[in-house]
Amino acid sequence: MITIYLDKQVFSHLFNAREEKYSLLRDKILSHKDEFIFFYSNAHLFDLQDDKTDIKYAEMEFMQSIVDGNRLIYEFPRQEVMKQSPREKSNFAPQKKIIPSVTFTNFAFAVGLCTTHKILYFFTK
Repeated sequence: MITIYLDKQVFSHLFNAREEKYSLLRDKILSHKDEFIFFYSNAHLFDLQDDKTDIKYAEMEFMQSIVDGNRLIYEFPRQEVMKQSPREKSNFAPQKKIIPSVTFTNFAFAVGLCTTHKILYFFTK
């Protein structure tokens, strides 16, 4: 299965969907999310904690709708993937079982803003 790591800024653009390309990409991701494994990481939560509004909670719920609790941990030398929703992690809830079947060599995309058009093309071809 193809694994995809979206940059926090991409999640924000998908959440807000102020431009048609992000609205289209959000719809494509949500309609095909069972065909891919999407991840978030601590970096996403560190970025969200700087938000002083409650919008960050809605953004975490949106992120969860895509990542389905797939948390990527890369804290050298520790590299793990586990099931834990962004909201659970932000509240420092107990961690859940590690997912053993995903390895870092399986990653197909690490998507930042500069490659959004490429993944949009991938979903529309």
